[in-house]
Amino acid sequence: MRKLRQALCILGVKRCAPATFVVATLAALCSAQTVSLSTASVTFGNIAVGSTSAGSIVTVTNTGTTALSISSIVTAGNFAQSNNCGNGVKAAAHCTITITFSPSVAGASSGSVAVNDNAAGTPQTIALVGTGVVPVKLSPVTLSFGNTPMGTTSAPIVVTLSNNLTTSLTIPSITATGDFAQTNTCGSAVAGNKTCTITVTFTPTVGGPRSGTLTVTDSAANSPQIASLAGSGAATGALAVAVSPPNASAQAGATHPSPYPVTQSASVCPFGNDQK
Repeated sequence: MRKLRQALCILGVKRCAPATFVVATLAALCSAQTVSLSTASVTFGNIAVGSTSAGSIVTVTNTGTTALSISSIVTAGNFAQSNNCGNGVKAAAHCTITITFSPSVAGASSGSVAVNDNAAGTPQTIALVGTGVVPVKLSPVTLSFGNTPMGTTSAPIVVTLSNNLTTSLTIPSITATGDFAQTNTCGSAVAGNKTCTITVTFTPTVGGPRSGTLTVTDSAANSPQIASLAGSGAATGALAVAVSPPNASAQAGATHPSPYPVTQSASVCPFGNDQK
């Protein structure tokens, strides 16, 4: 026992007390509370804005020899928790914390869970990260078909509709306006965290710039999804003017009466024809 008292003195105990004091002090030192977490961080990945992720479970284990006292478990950021820890955990026992992520805006988000207890190093902290994404997204949202001969159909452009929700997305309608048309693989619904495709084509009915919209009406909070469509109708040949009689003439830019009846007729010549 004297050796134990000497060891305590070396450790900084100023009073080399009787045996009963030594035993009590050693008991206190041996019963220093410790705790462990099953993980120090949780990553939730992409979660749709306005929805809640599946729960991620973290286990709190009392690795000490006496009961662990827990005063509070709190979260920071767009995260929430529920637990079965109560006010404490018995020695060598454990409890669990279930954490969820509910992003309010699109983009990266971070937070934490803090377990305030009587263990060394309190609070015990769990780092949390996740990314908020729009519930439903079209990509791309701008389609340009360039010049397309009138009366012909362009090469198709494929648009992807992504359902970032964990639940099924109901789709009442998908429409394309103007000289544009669409076909799709979406049907009336898209399962959670799945995608479908919309194929858009352009068939100009007249020459010049043409525009339209692709609209997807669905059950998401950010409905409808809209993509802008643009293209230009191109003539399929050159325009020629025939003047009758053939020997009638006029200077460019000049106007004057003619004694001959003049008729105009248009003829379409294929591109590359040398006729002017």
